[in-house]
Amino acid sequence: MFTLPKSERLKGKAAISALMTKGRWGRTAALKYCCMQKEESEPNKIMVSVPFLYNINEILSQEELGKQVEDILHGLETEDKR
Repeated sequence: MFTLPKSERLKGKAAISALMTKGRWGRTAALKYCCMQKEESEPNKIMVSVPFLYNINEILSQEELGKQVEDILHGLETEDKR
């Protein structure tokens, strides 16, 4: 299982609330995400969640969910380069 180092994790109610309020929302077939690009001195922030109910007929494996997260990050990276 992939996990971020403690120094890179989103933490704290204020940071999460700011991301949810000011961030840009998107979704894939099974995931919902919110992201916000910061200034060069700060890291970009992203939060990914699996909604309790989603519109697919099967439960996705960890690998399939990981692929969707990779697709989200790749799409955001491609957008950033424009």
